[in-house]
Amino acid sequence: MPSRSLFRTYRGLCPGACALVLCATLAFAAAAQPPGAHEAAIAQARSGDYTNALAALDRLAARHPDDLRIAFDRIVVLGWAGRDAEALSRASGLDLAHAPAYVLEGIGRSARNLKRFDLAESVYRRAVSMHPGRQESRIGLALTVSDRGRHTEARRLLDEALADAPRDTGRAALLVALANVAEAAGEWPAALAKHQEALTADPRSKEAQAGLARTAARLGAATLATGFAARHPGLLPASEVAAMTDDQAAIEIRWGRIQERIESGEARFAWLDRALGRSESAAARLAEALRGPAGATPATFDASERRRLADRIVALELRRRPGDAVALYQDMRDAGIAVPSYAVASAADAMLAVRRPEEAAAMYREALQAQPDDFAASLGLFFALVESEHLDDAIAHADALAARTPPLRSAQRGNADAVTARTAAVLGRVYGDRLDDAERGASALRDAFPFSAAAREAVGSVAYARGWPRLADEEFRRALAADPGNAGLHAERVAPLLDVHAWADARAQLGEAVERRPDDSRVVRAQDLWTVHRMRELVLTAGFGRSSDATPTGTDDWRLDARVYTQPLADRWRVFAQSSIAHAGFAGDAVRWHREALGAEYRARDLRLTAAVTDGSSGRTGIEASGTRQFGDHWSLGLLGSSVSSNLPMQAWRVGVRANEAAATVRYAVNESRSFAAGASRLGFSDGNDRTGGWLTWFERWTSTPLWRFETTAWLGASRNSLDGAPYFNPASDATATVEAAAEWLTWRRYERSFRQRASATVGTYSQEGFGSGAVLGLSYEHIREIDRRLSLRYGIGRLLRPYDGERSGRSFATLTLDGRF
Repeated sequence: MPSRSLFRTYRGLCPGACALVLCATLAFAAAAQPPGAHEAAIAQARSGDYTNALAALDRLAARHPDDLRIAFDRIVVLGWAGRDAEALSRASGLDLAHAPAYVLEGIGRSARNLKRFDLAESVYRRAVSMHPGRQESRIGLALTVSDRGRHTEARRLLDEALADAPRDTGRAALLVALANVAEAAGEWPAALAKHQEALTADPRSKEAQAGLARTAARLGAATLATGFAARHPGLLPASEVAAMTDDQAAIEIRWGRIQERIESGEARFAWLDRALGRSESAAARLAEALRGPAGATPATFDASERRRLADRIVALELRRRPGDAVALYQDMRDAGIAVPSYAVASAADAMLAVRRPEEAAAMYREALQAQPDDFAASLGLFFALVESEHLDDAIAHADALAARTPPLRSAQRGNADAVTARTAAVLGRVYGDRLDDAERGASALRDAFPFSAAAREAVGSVAYARGWPRLADEEFRRALAADPGNAGLHAERVAPLLDVHAWADARAQLGEAVERRPDDSRVVRAQDLWTVHRMRELVLTAGFGRSSDATPTGTDDWRLDARVYTQPLADRWRVFAQSSIAHAGFAGDAVRWHREALGAEYRARDLRLTAAVTDGSSGRTGIEASGTRQFGDHWSLGLLGSSVSSNLPMQAWRVGVRANEAAATVRYAVNESRSFAAGASRLGFSDGNDRTGGWLTWFERWTSTPLWRFETTAWLGASRNSLDGAPYFNPASDATATVEAAAEWLTWRRYERSFRQRASATVGTYSQEGFGSGAVLGLSYEHIREIDRRLSLRYGIGRLLRPYDGERSGRSFATLTLDGRF
């Protein structure tokens, strides 16, 4: 038979349930039943006693096996009882050619519940064909079409039904159905409007009231929705009310995200604190369950609690409580509770904030597997790769992110994410020490987006890395003109301002940053820089050597210099004390020298001046002064004068000769990879000898990657002495030309801590008047350790071969430099 074959063909498809159809079906079915036992069974079903109703219908069917009305009603009641699969199974064995509309509607409803949409649509179309004026069938068909994603067609069917409906009755159910279609299409404002129209048509419509609450919650008015549901008990299932409450917390988190960005201080956390209060009990229950003897299991927590815990991770991270966010994430994992991808991404942000970048990277990848288009997670993965020192991977990831992020969201609207992605690509090269590429990328970004704060910040970051603090500060100021409330930009200005000795400006910028956002990572870094600046400082240098007899430094020599600075006084001043001691051995004879100094240092913008009173084993009280003046980011001039020089050769000291000193240096730095310098000096010995000299240098870094650098330093110098036959090494004139080639490896780095190894080789020539020329050869190996911002250490060994008075000599040496703040 056609109807039976139809059901057999479509066994096994499609969704939903329609309360409107159920209620209409119930009334229609009740009116169609026979009196007596049959009527009593239907009355039981209408009261919700489906078990006894079905039992009564089974007994009736046994007595009247050919009564189709009993079979039809049994199908309908099975659907009411939620036994949809059984209802469809029984329907598939019946001839439905003359089935009443209410039966077809019940079958269609069960098919929708089981997501058998092909079957549901076929049955509803039969019902509409048989009963074209029946509103319930038309509503069922429209909702089924909407279930299948054909929302436009569903709206057309309902609009046609509305046009046919009487003005005074029946419109509310159709308007609710239109609202349901809009909900299915994600058109929540339209859904709200239709539910309101339905309530205007029938103020008592429970379906419209429930839809109004539901759509209000989805549109962000969860507080209003839950309040409305509370004033109408039973309007919505308890599970839906709980979901609305959870939606309310989620919306508070969304508001909290916005508030955190636009407000300053603790006030920016008001919405987040409110959201966290809603999940406090779930978090406490999880902690208690984990402490219990049986531990926590996923079954311990319902869907609402699991959602609140996941949302709490997001809120804790936004609230700048990353440690708590990480702990909650790990507790959920320990309890076997699945963490949704959005919460995994927030937990990854928190993991990055507590400096666990390797774990953060794995979590970002997990989040991106579920949501490949999550831009924030992709950006987070970039920073996780940077902080875990996978810089090549970070650069490749940033380039890919920039390539797939379109510059426009629409024809008229730009895409801020495109600027952010390109900024990340620039910063990756800054962190990876590929500064030429970074500069080109930053310049192109600035040209494309001249009024973008992010583009200007990228240019400033590159400028600072290239040794141009004044340009960097200028770009950061331009960025602030575009985004004046950005605490991170105020913080970025602190480092370059400290470098140029603009103390008051640095303090003001730090104050602005801290007032707005003290927990921002850039602000925290700037605070640490300022703290280090305000500390006492110890600078210690030491050198040790062993040489052949021909070396003017002696067969063994060492020197130690230590200078201690006070904290800054009135911003620009520091007092310092210095002690120097040196020793040299000459063919069984030894000489030792020491000098002490007490002085002051004055530092103003682009200027550094020092002056000290010296005394020691020379027997003379001396004055020493120096100054350095910066002329922009490239030029600098240094001057030194000392009435009792500390650079006197130990051979001269040995015979009681002393000297005064004057020196000048001019330097031009193109960038961090190229600089030139020239200097001149004069030593006026107490025996009447004048030693004058000059030198030129050229520094070039040829290659730089995240892990290693290769650079050279060319040096050319000459000197002349006015006295012949002095009892110390004193050539009439000489000249030296050398080139040092050095390779430096970054062995490891962890945030402020790093360890580098440096190996260098020196080749050149030395010529001395009266003795010809000879080769200069040298090797050295050093360790460079940055313990943190407060302590750095550099030490190494080496050997140098060169001629003196025509005789070749060699010196093995060790060096140590320490700079510490305390």
